[in-house]
Amino acid sequence: NESFFSAPQLKRDPLGGAHATTSTKPEATVPRILLPLLAVALMGPALPCLRSPALAQTPLSGDSGRIVLSTATLRYVVEGRGRPCIVYGVRLLHARTFSQRFKSEFRCVYLDNRASDPDAIVRPEAPYTIEASVEDLEAARQRLQMDRFVLIGHSVFGLAVLAYARRYPNHVAQVVAIGALPEVSPSFNQRTDEFWNMYASTGRKAADEKNRASLTRDSLAKLTPSDAFIARYVAGAAHYWKDSTYDASPLWKGVFVNVPLVAQQFDTSRTFSFAADTAAVSVPVFVALGRYDFVVPYTTWEGFRGPFRDLTVRVFDGAGHYPQLEAAAEFDQQLLAWLRR
Repeated sequence: NESFFSAPQLKRDPLGGAHATTSTKPEATVPRILLPLLAVALMGPALPCLRSPALAQTPLSGDSGRIVLSTATLRYVVEGRGRPCIVYGVRLLHARTFSQRFKSEFRCVYLDNRASDPDAIVRPEAPYTIEASVEDLEAARQRLQMDRFVLIGHSVFGLAVLAYARRYPNHVAQVVAIGALPEVSPSFNQRTDEFWNMYASTGRKAADEKNRASLTRDSLAKLTPSDAFIARYVAGAAHYWKDSTYDASPLWKGVFVNVPLVAQQFDTSRTFSFAADTAAVSVPVFVALGRYDFVVPYTTWEGFRGPFRDLTVRVFDGAGHYPQLEAAAEFDQQLLAWLRR
């Protein structure tokens, strides 16, 4: 009954020491959800205190299309060459976060979720839950006629792809959950706040205060709900990135977020979890976490026991919430090694 990470290390300093790697078969952890994760294109200048990144990725240039569902239209773009995969979440954003090496190994369908559609139907009586997200993904998979592929999700979509693997194990070969939330609950919020208060450096907290102070009520009032949402997301760089000065706004260029659907997705009054008595997850799972991720602290995964039969957890020292971008070389190496086991 060992936990994923040694208690002494966690108690001393979660942000120090070597990385943690855990591989289990019948033992494990896993999910529920919460926190803002999606986002949008920030229209206007970047925050003055953030560093604009030089993205190494090439512009999107693959095949593209759309899948019309009864509730929304899911757009997608196809990039890369190699083994088939679906990256579920926000197509423009996520295609920009993976390296050229990754794209030389995978031919991925970068697929939007329902909350990326400005015309998606919002129904209080039928909210956009993790279960609904799973069914959207399955409908898209059928239209794409894909089977036995690598399924990848980031943040809340990391949780969604884990849920998909449990619901539809015969259609997916492996699952990769990046920065995935381990649960959705008030206690998760509390543990995240405690991690920030205890382990964020004085400089990181000062940078966060400075970034957020630049967002005045008047400036936010001039933005659409979508743009205001992403402005707050970008201003929270100290929580999302190891480099607290990182300006993520270029990643969100051209992206739309349907804020009412996001609110439904992160509604903590509805929990989603992998409890011990749930159906087993037979698909091999790779979980990638960042040591400097303050929105999904890697410590929040400790102590979870889920129905995973083959689970590997990897903590990347050089990254926050986006290890595939901040620690691209190591992420690629570790992921490819795991897939070739």
